[in-house]
Amino acid sequence: MSISEEQTIKAVSEIINRAFQDRASDIHFEPFEDDFAVRIRIDGVLQRGPEVSPEEGRAMVKRVKQMSAMDTEVNDVPQDGRIFVKIGDRKLDLRVSVVPTQFGERVTTRILDRQSVCLALDDFGLPEDHLGQIRALCQLPNGIVLSTGPTGSGKTTTMYAMMMELDREHCAVFSVEDPVEYVLPGVSQIPIRPAKGVTFARAARAILRQDPDVVMIGELRDGETAQLAVQVSLTGHLVFTQLHAGTAPGALKRLLDIGVEPFMLNQSVAGVISQRLARKLCPACRTAVDPNPDMLPPAAQTFLEKTGGPFFEPVGCDECRGTGYRGRIAVHEVLIPDDGVKRAVVSGDIAAIRTAAKAAGMRTLLEDGLLSAARGLTSVTEVLRVTLVGPSE
Repeated sequence: MSISEEQTIKAVSEIINRAFQDRASDIHFEPFEDDFAVRIRIDGVLQRGPEVSPEEGRAMVKRVKQMSAMDTEVNDVPQDGRIFVKIGDRKLDLRVSVVPTQFGERVTTRILDRQSVCLALDDFGLPEDHLGQIRALCQLPNGIVLSTGPTGSGKTTTMYAMMMELDREHCAVFSVEDPVEYVLPGVSQIPIRPAKGVTFARAARAILRQDPDVVMIGELRDGETAQLAVQVSLTGHLVFTQLHAGTAPGALKRLLDIGVEPFMLNQSVAGVISQRLARKLCPACRTAVDPNPDMLPPAAQTFLEKTGGPFFEPVGCDECRGTGYRGRIAVHEVLIPDDGVKRAVVSGDIAAIRTAAKAAGMRTLLEDGLLSAARGLTSVTEVLRVTLVGPSE
Protein backbone atom coordinates (compact mmCIF):
# COMPACT_ATOMS: atom_id res chain seq x y z
CA MET A 1 0.00 0.00 0.00
CA SER A 2 1.43 3.35 -1.01
CA ILE A 3 1.70 6.38 1.27
CA SER A 4 -0.91 8.23 -0.79
CA GLU A 5 -3.38 5.39 -0.24
CA GLU A 6 -2.68 5.45 3.48
CA GLN A 7 -3.19 9.21 3.56
CA THR A 8 -6.46 8.88 1.66
CA ILE A 9 -7.75 6.20 4.02
CA LYS A 10 -6.83 8.36 6.99
CA ALA A 11 -8.39 11.50 5.46
CA VAL A 12 -11.72 9.79 4.71
CA SER A 13 -11.78 8.28 8.20
CA GLU A 14 -11.15 11.69 9.75
CA ILE A 15 -13.94 13.30 7.71
CA ILE A 16 -16.42 10.62 8.79
CA ASN A 17 -15.31 10.97 12.42
CA ARG A 18 -15.63 14.75 12.31
CA ALA A 19 -19.08 14.53 10.73
CA PHE A 20 -20.20 12.14 13.46
CA GLN A 21 -18.82 14.34 16.24
CA ASP A 22 -20.61 17.37 14.74
CA ARG A 23 -23.91 15.43 14.52
CA ALA A 24 -23.94 15.80 10.74
CA SER A 25 -26.55 14.13 8.57
CA ASP A 26 -24.67 14.10 5.24
CA ILE A 27 -21.19 14.41 3.73
CA HIS A 28 -20.77 15.77 0.19
CA PHE A 29 -17.70 15.18 -2.02
CA GLU A 30 -18.06 17.59 -4.95
CA PRO A 31 -15.79 17.88 -8.03
CA PHE A 32 -15.60 21.15 -9.98
CA GLU A 33 -13.55 22.31 -12.97
CA ASP A 34 -10.53 23.57 -11.01
CA ASP A 35 -11.53 22.73 -7.46
CA PHE A 36 -12.91 20.06 -5.18
CA ALA A 37 -15.18 20.66 -2.18
CA VAL A 38 -15.97 18.60 0.88
CA ARG A 39 -19.08 19.87 2.63
CA ILE A 40 -20.87 18.58 5.71
CA ARG A 41 -24.57 19.14 6.49
CA ILE A 42 -24.95 20.11 10.15
CA ASP A 43 -28.36 20.99 11.58
CA GLY A 44 -29.76 21.09 8.06
CA VAL A 45 -27.22 23.55 6.62
CA LEU A 46 -24.21 22.65 4.44
CA GLN A 47 -20.90 23.87 5.85
CA ARG A 48 -17.45 23.80 4.28
CA GLY A 49 -15.29 20.88 5.34
CA PRO A 50 -11.52 20.42 5.07
CA GLU A 51 -9.73 21.90 2.06
CA VAL A 52 -8.61 19.22 -0.40
CA SER A 53 -7.04 19.34 -3.85
CA PRO A 54 -8.84 17.86 -6.87
CA GLU A 55 -6.38 14.94 -6.84
CA GLU A 56 -7.06 14.27 -3.15
CA GLY A 57 -10.79 14.58 -3.76
CA ARG A 58 -10.76 12.02 -6.56
CA ALA A 59 -8.79 9.63 -4.36
CA MET A 60 -11.37 10.11 -1.58
CA VAL A 61 -14.21 9.34 -3.98
CA LYS A 62 -12.47 6.11 -5.01
CA ARG A 63 -11.92 5.19 -1.35
CA VAL A 64 -15.59 5.75 -0.47
CA LYS A 65 -16.62 3.61 -3.45
CA GLN A 66 -14.30 0.84 -2.26
CA MET A 67 -15.73 1.02 1.26
CA SER A 68 -19.28 0.75 -0.07
CA ALA A 69 -18.49 -2.21 -2.36
CA MET A 70 -19.07 -0.30 -5.60
CA ASP A 71 -17.34 -0.98 -8.90
CA THR A 72 -14.43 1.49 -8.87
CA GLU A 73 -13.76 0.91 -12.58
CA VAL A 74 -17.20 2.24 -13.52
CA ASN A 75 -17.48 6.02 -13.37
CA ASP A 76 -20.14 6.95 -15.93
CA VAL A 77 -23.35 5.66 -14.29
CA PRO A 78 -24.98 6.30 -10.90
CA GLN A 79 -24.22 3.78 -8.15
CA ASP A 80 -25.55 3.22 -4.65
CA GLY A 81 -23.86 1.49 -1.74
CA ARG A 82 -23.67 1.13 1.99
CA ILE A 83 -20.92 1.34 4.63
CA PHE A 84 -21.03 0.17 8.23
CA VAL A 85 -18.61 2.05 10.47
CA LYS A 86 -17.93 1.74 14.18
CA ILE A 87 -16.84 4.86 16.08
CA GLY A 88 -16.24 4.11 19.73
CA ASP A 89 -19.28 2.14 20.87
CA ARG A 90 -21.51 3.57 18.12
CA LYS A 91 -22.35 1.71 14.92
CA LEU A 92 -23.05 4.01 11.98
CA ASP A 93 -24.90 3.05 8.82
CA LEU A 94 -23.72 5.18 5.87
CA ARG A 95 -25.87 5.25 2.71
CA VAL A 96 -23.72 6.24 -0.26
CA SER A 97 -24.87 7.67 -3.59
CA VAL A 98 -22.51 8.34 -6.50
CA VAL A 99 -23.47 10.25 -9.65
CA PRO A 100 -21.27 11.16 -12.64
CA THR A 101 -20.94 14.90 -13.30
CA GLN A 102 -19.15 16.93 -15.96
CA PHE A 103 -16.01 17.11 -13.82
CA GLY A 104 -16.03 13.69 -12.16
CA GLU A 105 -18.01 11.60 -9.74
CA ARG A 106 -19.95 13.33 -6.97
CA VAL A 107 -20.57 11.42 -3.75
CA THR A 108 -23.19 12.04 -1.08
CA THR A 109 -23.09 9.99 2.11
CA ARG A 110 -26.11 9.94 4.43
CA ILE A 111 -25.20 9.16 8.06
CA LEU A 112 -27.67 7.07 10.05
CA ASP A 113 -26.89 6.71 13.75
CA ARG A 114 -29.47 4.34 15.18
CA GLN A 115 -28.47 5.07 18.77
CA SER A 116 -28.98 8.83 18.43
CA VAL A 117 -32.41 8.86 16.81
CA CYS A 118 -35.29 9.86 19.07
CA LEU A 119 -38.18 7.39 18.78
CA ALA A 120 -40.27 8.50 21.77
CA LEU A 121 -42.97 11.13 21.32
CA ASP A 122 -42.37 12.33 24.88
CA ASP A 123 -38.83 13.37 23.88
CA PHE A 124 -39.92 15.44 20.87
CA GLY A 125 -40.62 18.58 22.88
CA LEU A 126 -44.13 18.75 21.45
CA PRO A 127 -46.66 21.23 22.85
CA GLU A 128 -49.28 19.45 24.96
CA ASP A 129 -52.06 19.93 22.40
CA HIS A 130 -50.02 18.42 19.55
CA LEU A 131 -48.80 15.55 21.72
CA GLY A 132 -52.38 14.70 22.71
CA GLN A 133 -53.62 14.86 19.13
CA ILE A 134 -50.83 12.64 17.79
CA ARG A 135 -51.26 10.11 20.60
CA ALA A 136 -54.99 9.94 19.89
CA LEU A 137 -54.27 9.20 16.21
CA CYS A 138 -52.04 6.29 17.25
CA GLN A 139 -54.93 4.72 19.18
CA LEU A 140 -57.39 4.67 16.27
CA PRO A 141 -58.56 1.26 15.01
CA ASN A 142 -58.49 2.37 11.38
CA GLY A 143 -57.87 5.33 9.09
CA ILE A 144 -54.91 7.00 7.41
CA VAL A 145 -52.40 9.13 9.31
CA LEU A 146 -50.32 11.20 6.90
CA SER A 147 -46.86 12.55 7.68
CA THR A 148 -45.81 15.27 5.24
CA GLY A 149 -42.91 17.58 4.57
CA PRO A 150 -39.90 17.96 2.29
CA THR A 151 -36.97 15.54 2.23
CA GLY A 152 -34.94 15.79 5.43
CA SER A 153 -37.75 17.27 7.51
CA GLY A 154 -37.82 14.38 9.99
CA LYS A 155 -41.16 12.95 8.92
CA THR A 156 -39.84 9.37 8.88
CA THR A 157 -38.60 9.73 12.46
CA THR A 158 -42.00 11.08 13.51
CA MET A 159 -43.75 8.18 11.82
CA TYR A 160 -41.43 5.69 13.52
CA ALA A 161 -42.12 7.33 16.89
CA MET A 162 -45.86 7.00 16.32
CA MET A 163 -45.42 3.30 15.58
CA MET A 164 -43.52 2.91 18.85
CA GLU A 165 -46.69 4.14 20.59
CA LEU A 166 -48.59 1.07 19.38
CA ASP A 167 -49.30 -1.98 21.51
CA ARG A 168 -47.06 -4.11 19.34
CA GLU A 169 -47.36 -7.13 21.63
CA HIS A 170 -51.04 -7.52 20.87
CA CYS A 171 -51.29 -6.37 17.26
CA ALA A 172 -49.60 -7.24 13.98
CA VAL A 173 -47.60 -4.29 12.65
CA PHE A 174 -46.01 -4.17 9.19
CA SER A 175 -44.06 -1.59 7.22
CA VAL A 176 -43.02 -1.19 3.59
CA GLU A 177 -39.97 1.07 3.25
CA ASP A 178 -37.38 2.37 0.79
CA PRO A 179 -35.02 1.74 2.45
CA VAL A 180 -35.49 0.44 6.00
CA GLU A 181 -33.71 3.20 7.93
CA TYR A 182 -34.02 1.95 11.51
CA VAL A 183 -34.95 -1.43 12.94
CA LEU A 184 -38.20 -1.21 14.91
CA PRO A 185 -38.81 -3.91 17.53
CA GLY A 186 -42.06 -5.77 17.02
CA VAL A 187 -42.52 -4.51 13.45
CA SER A 188 -42.21 -6.69 10.33
CA GLN A 189 -40.29 -4.35 8.02
CA ILE A 190 -40.24 -5.01 4.28
CA PRO A 191 -37.75 -3.18 2.01
CA ILE A 192 -39.01 -2.53 -1.50
CA ARG A 193 -36.99 -3.99 -4.38
CA PRO A 194 -38.21 -2.46 -7.65
CA ALA A 195 -35.71 -4.49 -9.70
CA LYS A 196 -37.48 -7.63 -8.48
CA GLY A 197 -40.95 -6.16 -8.80
CA VAL A 198 -41.42 -5.52 -5.08
CA THR A 199 -43.02 -2.06 -5.15
CA PHE A 200 -44.88 -0.22 -2.39
CA ALA A 201 -48.20 -1.29 -3.90
CA ARG A 202 -47.26 -4.95 -4.41
CA ALA A 203 -45.79 -5.28 -0.91
CA ALA A 204 -48.85 -3.62 0.65
CA ARG A 205 -51.15 -6.06 -1.16
CA ALA A 206 -49.09 -8.97 0.15
CA ILE A 207 -49.32 -7.59 3.70
CA LEU A 208 -53.13 -7.71 3.51
CA ARG A 209 -52.82 -11.52 3.38
CA GLN A 210 -50.75 -11.47 6.61
CA ASP A 211 -53.61 -10.57 8.99
CA PRO A 212 -52.30 -7.05 9.78
CA ASP A 213 -53.64 -4.54 12.28
CA VAL A 214 -51.36 -1.63 11.37
CA VAL A 215 -49.55 -0.97 8.09
CA MET A 216 -46.91 1.67 7.41
CA ILE A 217 -46.45 2.51 3.74
CA GLY A 218 -43.22 4.44 3.41
CA GLU A 219 -44.45 6.86 0.76
CA LEU A 220 -47.48 7.50 -1.46
CA ARG A 221 -45.61 8.03 -4.71
CA ASP A 222 -48.46 7.55 -7.16
CA GLY A 223 -52.19 7.20 -7.52
CA GLU A 224 -52.09 3.39 -7.37
CA THR A 225 -50.38 3.35 -3.97
CA ALA A 226 -52.63 6.12 -2.65
CA GLN A 227 -55.78 4.27 -3.73
CA LEU A 228 -54.45 1.11 -2.09
CA ALA A 229 -53.76 2.95 1.18
CA VAL A 230 -57.36 4.18 1.17
CA GLN A 231 -58.67 0.66 0.58
CA VAL A 232 -56.49 -0.77 3.37
CA SER A 233 -57.76 1.82 5.84
CA LEU A 234 -61.40 1.37 4.85
CA THR A 235 -61.15 -2.39 5.45
CA GLY A 236 -60.40 -1.84 9.13
CA HIS A 237 -56.67 -1.14 9.32
CA LEU A 238 -54.67 1.78 10.67
CA VAL A 239 -52.31 3.11 7.99
CA PHE A 240 -49.30 5.36 8.58
CA THR A 241 -47.80 6.84 5.45
CA GLN A 242 -45.82 9.75 4.01
CA LEU A 243 -46.56 12.22 1.26
CA HIS A 244 -44.44 15.00 -0.21
CA ALA A 245 -46.49 18.13 0.38
CA GLY A 246 -45.64 21.54 1.79
CA THR A 247 -48.41 21.77 4.38
CA ALA A 248 -51.11 19.66 6.00
CA PRO A 249 -53.90 21.24 3.88
CA GLY A 250 -51.64 20.85 0.85
CA ALA A 251 -51.40 17.11 1.54
CA LEU A 252 -55.17 16.75 1.17
CA LYS A 253 -55.05 18.66 -2.12
CA ARG A 254 -52.15 16.48 -3.27
CA LEU A 255 -54.21 13.33 -2.68
CA LEU A 256 -57.00 14.80 -4.80
CA ASP A 257 -54.50 15.66 -7.52
CA ILE A 258 -53.19 12.08 -7.78
CA GLY A 259 -56.67 10.67 -8.20
CA VAL A 260 -58.17 9.95 -4.77
CA GLU A 261 -61.89 10.75 -4.88
CA PRO A 262 -63.03 13.39 -2.35
CA PHE A 263 -65.56 11.11 -0.63
CA MET A 264 -62.95 8.34 -0.29
CA LEU A 265 -60.42 10.80 1.10
CA ASN A 266 -62.92 12.12 3.64
CA GLN A 267 -63.80 8.61 4.78
CA SER A 268 -60.21 7.48 5.21
CA VAL A 269 -57.88 10.32 6.32
CA ALA A 270 -57.92 10.63 10.11
CA GLY A 271 -55.12 13.15 10.51
CA VAL A 272 -52.26 14.94 8.79
CA ILE A 273 -48.99 15.97 10.43
CA SER A 274 -46.76 18.37 8.50
CA GLN A 275 -43.37 19.34 9.85
CA ARG A 276 -40.11 21.19 9.36
CA LEU A 277 -36.83 21.10 11.27
CA ALA A 278 -35.55 24.43 12.60
CA ARG A 279 -32.11 24.96 14.07
CA LYS A 280 -32.07 25.24 17.85
CA LEU A 281 -30.44 28.30 19.38
CA CYS A 282 -27.19 27.70 21.24
CA PRO A 283 -28.09 28.37 24.90
CA ALA A 284 -24.53 29.49 25.64
CA CYS A 285 -24.56 32.52 23.36
CA ARG A 286 -28.10 33.45 22.30
CA THR A 287 -29.06 37.07 22.88
CA ALA A 288 -32.44 38.70 23.49
CA VAL A 289 -33.81 40.95 20.72
CA ASP A 290 -36.96 42.79 19.71
CA PRO A 291 -37.97 41.55 16.24
CA ASN A 292 -38.37 44.33 13.67
CA PRO A 293 -42.03 44.17 12.54
CA ASP A 294 -41.15 45.79 9.22
CA MET A 295 -39.00 42.77 8.32
CA LEU A 296 -41.79 40.25 8.96
CA PRO A 297 -44.68 39.03 6.79
CA PRO A 298 -48.14 40.20 7.99
CA ALA A 299 -49.08 36.78 9.39
CA ALA A 300 -45.94 36.75 11.54
CA GLN A 301 -46.51 40.33 12.74
CA THR A 302 -50.05 39.53 13.90
CA PHE A 303 -49.02 36.34 15.69
CA LEU A 304 -46.01 37.94 17.39
CA GLU A 305 -48.24 40.68 18.78
CA LYS A 306 -50.38 38.00 20.45
CA THR A 307 -47.43 35.91 21.62
CA GLY A 308 -45.20 38.52 23.21
CA GLY A 309 -41.60 37.53 24.00
CA PRO A 310 -38.80 37.57 24.83
CA PHE A 311 -37.24 36.52 21.54
CA PHE A 312 -33.63 35.57 20.86
CA GLU A 313 -31.20 35.61 17.96
CA PRO A 314 -27.95 33.66 17.38
CA VAL A 315 -24.52 35.08 18.21
CA GLY A 316 -21.93 32.31 17.82
CA CYS A 317 -19.37 30.86 20.21
CA ASP A 318 -17.00 27.91 20.62
CA GLU A 319 -19.85 25.69 21.84
CA CYS A 320 -21.69 26.01 18.52
CA ARG A 321 -18.65 26.46 16.23
CA GLY A 322 -19.62 30.07 15.65
CA THR A 323 -23.01 29.31 14.06
CA GLY A 324 -25.24 30.37 16.96
CA TYR A 325 -27.18 27.13 16.68
CA ARG A 326 -26.76 23.65 18.09
CA GLY A 327 -29.20 20.85 17.31
CA ARG A 328 -32.67 21.10 15.80
CA ILE A 329 -36.30 21.16 16.85
CA ALA A 330 -39.41 20.25 14.87
CA VAL A 331 -42.30 22.58 14.16
CA HIS A 332 -45.62 21.07 13.16
CA GLU A 333 -49.06 21.44 11.72
CA VAL A 334 -51.53 18.88 13.05
CA LEU A 335 -54.78 18.72 11.07
CA ILE A 336 -57.70 16.62 12.28
CA PRO A 337 -60.33 16.96 9.53
CA ASP A 338 -63.79 18.03 10.74
CA ASP A 339 -66.97 18.53 8.71
CA GLY A 340 -65.81 21.96 7.56
CA VAL A 341 -62.53 20.57 6.24
CA LYS A 342 -64.37 17.73 4.52
CA ARG A 343 -66.69 20.17 2.75
CA ALA A 344 -63.64 22.13 1.59
CA VAL A 345 -62.05 18.91 0.30
CA VAL A 346 -65.11 18.31 -1.88
CA SER A 347 -64.61 21.78 -3.38
CA GLY A 348 -61.00 20.91 -4.21
CA ASP A 349 -59.85 24.48 -3.53
CA ILE A 350 -56.59 24.74 -1.56
CA ALA A 351 -57.47 28.15 -0.14
CA ALA A 352 -60.80 26.81 1.13
CA ILE A 353 -59.11 23.76 2.66
CA ARG A 354 -56.52 25.98 4.37
CA THR A 355 -59.21 28.30 5.78
CA ALA A 356 -61.29 25.36 7.03
CA ALA A 357 -58.22 23.76 8.63
CA LYS A 358 -57.48 26.92 10.62
CA ALA A 359 -61.13 27.14 11.63
CA ALA A 360 -60.82 23.55 12.88
CA GLY A 361 -58.03 24.68 15.22
CA MET A 362 -54.92 23.88 13.18
CA ARG A 363 -51.88 25.99 14.02
CA THR A 364 -49.82 26.73 10.90
CA LEU A 365 -46.14 25.87 10.61
CA LEU A 366 -45.32 29.56 10.95
CA GLU A 367 -47.43 29.95 14.09
CA ASP A 368 -46.04 26.81 15.72
CA GLY A 369 -42.51 27.93 14.89
CA LEU A 370 -43.11 31.38 16.40
CA LEU A 371 -44.37 29.70 19.58
CA SER A 372 -41.05 27.85 19.73
CA ALA A 373 -39.25 31.16 19.18
CA ALA A 374 -41.22 32.70 22.05
CA ARG A 375 -40.00 29.82 24.24
CA GLY A 376 -36.41 30.74 23.35
CA LEU A 377 -35.80 27.52 21.44
CA THR A 378 -35.11 29.06 18.04
CA SER A 379 -35.00 32.45 16.34
CA VAL A 380 -37.69 34.26 14.38
CA THR A 381 -35.27 34.42 11.45
CA GLU A 382 -34.86 30.65 11.48
CA VAL A 383 -38.61 30.09 11.73
CA LEU A 384 -39.18 32.25 8.66
CA ARG A 385 -36.42 30.40 6.78
CA VAL A 386 -37.95 26.97 7.23
CA THR A 387 -41.71 27.61 7.31
CA LEU A 388 -42.57 30.04 4.53
CA VAL A 389 -44.42 28.16 1.78
CA GLY A 390 -46.03 29.07 -1.52
CA PRO A 391 -49.74 29.84 -2.03
CA SER A 392 -50.36 26.47 -3.69
CA GLU A 393 -49.11 24.43 -0.72
